[in-house]
Amino acid sequence: MAEAAKSAEARTSAGAETATKAGKTIFDMLTLAEKNVVKDVIGALEEDGVSDDMIGLREVVITTMISKQRVDVAVKKYKAMLGIFRDFDFSLKDLYDERKFAGGVSNHFANYLVCGKDIDGLSIMWIDGGVIPVEEEKNSVMAGMLYWMAVHSDITTLRNGITFVIDIGNKPDKTIGNERKLQATWQSMALRPQHIFIVGAGFIKRMFINGLIKFASLFTKSKIVRRIQFVEMEAVHEVVPVDSRPDYDLPRSQRKTRAEAFVKEQLTIYPERFGAKNCLLSF
Repeated sequence: MAEAAKSAEARTSAGAETATKAGKTIFDMLTLAEKNVVKDVIGALEEDGVSDDMIGLREVVITTMISKQRVDVAVKKYKAMLGIFRDFDFSLKDLYDERKFAGGVSNHFANYLVCGKDIDGLSIMWIDGGVIPVEEEKNSVMAGMLYWMAVHSDITTLRNGITFVIDIGNKPDKTIGNERKLQATWQSMALRPQHIFIVGAGFIKRMFINGLIKFASLFTKSKIVRRIQFVEMEAVHEVVPVDSRPDYDLPRSQRKTRAEAFVKEQLTIYPERFGAKNCLLSF
């Protein structure tokens, strides 16, 4: 397992390094038609009164592509994402503030595992998390959003979606009362999963999660929830090759270090621009 994870990490890093050395960003890999839709989304957000400092090129590109390049859908999803920023009181630029990153955000990367690609060449979001104390909600959400962007850092994934794995086998049975709030938060993020696997859920946990899903569904008409499957790890392995699986033998400190490095590296594949006019300079 450890060797497989190292192989997956090496291939992910090599892809990012190749693109960066070649001077290419994700934006360079978009077709002219895709770029035009991104441009239209930026204009639509500006016309809709979205604050200029909350329009980021990286975030708009990801949301637009996940929305299958439909302007109205992308605007709706982008504004839903901005609702998360408001709910947890941070700004777009706060995501990239090194002081906030080192001050608590990075501590939550141990819950996000580094993987390779699935059998269809799509990136994998793999979460192995626990309960989140109320005082750590903001840091946890910020870390999750950065990981979300990092996973969406190759053109194949942007065009076709991801595999999403949530392992709750080690999650304690206790709850602290903010689970519904956080579930509704994550369900409002733009996603295009081809598979959603929940692993390690016994009967009681499954009933609890189903309750969370039904509650979160009140806030969105997303059809994504229909793709959720409660499975054993063997079913995940049918979609995730051995050399793409995360290394469960790593202690949390090393998981954190690996995921933090993965996020920082993957985000360099995007041009970092904020504000409608600055974003449009890329066209």
